[in-house]
Amino acid sequence: MNKDLIVNGNYICKMNEITSLEGSPIRVTKDFDCSHNELISLDGAPEYVGGDFNCFNNPNITKKEIIEYKKSGAVKGIIISNYGKF
Repeated sequence: MNKDLIVNGNYICKMNEITSLEGSPIRVTKDFDCSHNELISLDGAPEYVGGDFNCFNNPNITKKEIIEYKKSGAVKGIIISNYGKF
C-alpha cells in the first residue's frame, strides 16, 4: 500500500491484469474495486475502505484470506468475492 495516498471517493483498478495490490492507497473513503484481475493475495490492500471491497474474479485469493481481511475491520461495507459476500 502507499502510505501517503488517501482517496476521497472510489478507487477502481479492475480489469488490469495486476497480480498485487502493492502501491494501493492506505485509505479509500468509498468503494475499492480490484475485481477481474490476477491477484495472488490481498497483501497491500487498504487499511481502511469506507464502502465495499470488490475482489470478485481473482481466483488465487483464498476464502480464508478474505475472511481475515473482513475480520480486521478494514472494510466498513461488504466484501464481494468468488466465495460470496462477507
